[in-house]
Amino acid sequence: MKNLTIPISLTAFLFVLASVLQVHAATLPSVSVSWKAPTANSDNSAITGPITYNVYKVQTAVTGGTSALPTKIQTGLTTTSALVTASMAVGTQQCFTIAAVVAGVEGDQSAQACVTISTPVPIIVKPGPPTAITAVQVL
Repeated sequence: MKNLTIPISLTAFLFVLASVLQVHAATLPSVSVSWKAPTANSDNSAITGPITYNVYKVQTAVTGGTSALPTKIQTGLTTTSALVTASMAVGTQQCFTIAAVVAGVEGDQSAQACVTISTPVPIIVKPGPPTAITAVQVL
């Protein structure tokens, strides 16, 4: 699995500027990870049976320049994409690998795909205007 792409999609961080504004609660940054399905087994035989996928988060910037083992963060995915919402601090590089699983046997992990988490842009959501307004003289 050499073609691993990782378009980033950060969720919006929202905050209250005034009590009149309606806003959404802040959420953690998320990353959309996508990949292409393998076309054959490691011995070039045809893949038989359904394929599921495991997503791994790879530790980066470990003291001494060594890498830690990847941590499995999602399992049993049946599509070729995942939304990762694991703890990711702004300014850090996040790397991911994918492994295909057929009949309970996990294949080798893919090459890494990495992204640097950037600061999200605050979005303010205001309520719509009131409707069906009437004015009646009171006698």
